[in-house]
Amino acid sequence: MPLPTFKTLILVGILSLTAIFAYGSLTARIQGDRKNFTLGESAQAVIFRTNDHNQIVCSSTNPISEGEILSNTDISNYFVYEKTENEPPFLNDFIFSSSMLRRQPKLASRNTLTTITNGKMYYIRTDRDLIFDCNTGELETVYVCGNGVVEGGQIYDHLSLNHAGEECDDGNNDDGDGCDSECKNEDEIITECPVFHCAEPDLAEGCVLVPPPKDENGCDTSCGTIQCDEPECAQNGELVYLDSQSGHTVCCNKSSGIKSLASEQDGLCVAPNVEGVKGVCKDKWAQTCGNGKCEKSNDEDKCNCAADCTGDAEQCLEAGETQMSFSGAPQCCDGLNTIIIASKVNGECTAPSSLPGLNVSICSNCGDGTCEAWENECNCITDCPSSPPTDDDPLDPACGDGVITPSTGEVCDDKNTDVFDGCDDKCKKEIGWKCEGEPSVCEMLIPSAGTQTQEPINVTPKMRE
Repeated sequence: MPLPTFKTLILVGILSLTAIFAYGSLTARIQGDRKNFTLGESAQAVIFRTNDHNQIVCSSTNPISEGEILSNTDISNYFVYEKTENEPPFLNDFIFSSSMLRRQPKLASRNTLTTITNGKMYYIRTDRDLIFDCNTGELETVYVCGNGVVEGGQIYDHLSLNHAGEECDDGNNDDGDGCDSECKNEDEIITECPVFHCAEPDLAEGCVLVPPPKDENGCDTSCGTIQCDEPECAQNGELVYLDSQSGHTVCCNKSSGIKSLASEQDGLCVAPNVEGVKGVCKDKWAQTCGNGKCEKSNDEDKCNCAADCTGDAEQCLEAGETQMSFSGAPQCCDGLNTIIIASKVNGECTAPSSLPGLNVSICSNCGDGTCEAWENECNCITDCPSSPPTDDDPLDPACGDGVITPSTGEVCDDKNTDVFDGCDDKCKKEIGWKCEGEPSVCEMLIPSAGTQTQEPINVTPKMRE
C-alpha cells in the first residue's frame, strides 16, 4: 500500500485523509525499514525506530496514551493507525501525537483511536524513537541526556536502556557548566582557574621545569617543579658534598644557597661529624643570609649565618683569627690574606686534607716581613724562612703522656703527639683551638662577629696519611 508521510498528514486540513494516503506520490516518502513485531516481542516494551514502518499486534487490551515527556514536547510527530487489511482507503481509527494536534487542530476529527485491542494489527510511524508497551498502552519518547529535556528514570534491560533520572539537562554532555555529562547538577561552576604567581626559576645545567598537574577542571594545582639529572645537583633540603663521588656538589636552583649544618648547643656552635659535606641546599639562602637581617623565620642563627646573627654584620676578622668557609661567615679585614693551617711533621709540611662540614683558614698579614705566632715556614715562608733544627727545641719526652708538665713548657697534653687535633707534637695549643683538662680535650673555635672571642666547635680534623 502507499506509505503515508508526516508532511502529508499536516495537509489534512486541505485534503481528506483517504486521498492523502491513496496518493502518497504527492510528496517524497520518508525512507525506513519495515518492522513487524511478533507476539513474543510485544510481550515486553518495544522501540518504534525513527522513520521505520512499524506493525505490531498486542495480546492484551489497554487504553492508548502518551507518557509525560512525550505529551509535553512540541517536536514529536507520530501516528498510530488500526489496520483492517482493506486499505486503501484508510477509513479506520487514527491517533496523532499531541504536538501534531496542537499545530493542526483539524486533525482532531480523525483522532479517534483510544484503545489498543487484543489481536488487532496497528501501523506506526514516528520521527523520533518511541518506546511502546502493550501491557500499559503507553507511548513515550526514549530518554537521552543532552536533549534539553529533564527526563526521569527509564530502565529496560532487554532494550539496553538504563537511563537514570535526570536532575538537569542543558542540551549538551559537557562537564563544568553546571550540568554534567550524566545530567546531574554540579556543586560548583568553575569559570576561572586560580592564578599562581610563579617566579621564573634559574635552572642549572641538566635541570628542567616540569609543569604542575591539573585538577578535574583543567586548572593548574601549583607552580611547576624542578627536576634534574642525577647526580648533577641537589634539590632544596638535600645535602651538598665536597666531591661528586660522595653526592651532589651544587644546588639545582641557582637562587638556592648552601646552608651550614652547624647549630647552637649549650651556647656553642656545633657541626655534625659528617665528613665531606658542605651543607644543605636552601631556597634563596644566598640572598637572605648576608642581607644584614637575622631572619629566624628563615632558620638563620649565629652558627649558620654569623654575618646576620652576631651583632655587627660588617665585623671583620683580625690577623691571627680563624676564618670558616660556611655561608655568611665573617671575612678577613681589608689588607689581610688567608693562610692554611699547616706545620712540619717529621720534617715535611703537612696540612689537613679536609674538615667534616667546614674548611678553616687563618686571617694573616703574611708578607709583611714579620713571622707571627700563627705563621710558619709551611704557611708563610716569605716571613718565616726555614732553618736547620737545633738542640734548643727538642721534643719534650713527656709530651703525649696525658699529663700537662708546665716546667717543660707544656700547655696541653692530649695523650698523643699528633698535629691538627688542637694539641701539637710539642704539647703546645694550636691556633684556632681550645684545650682543657688532663688528658686535654680540644675543641675547634668559630670566631664570633662583633667580638674578639671565639666559640668552640667539637670537630676532629682528618689527618693526612
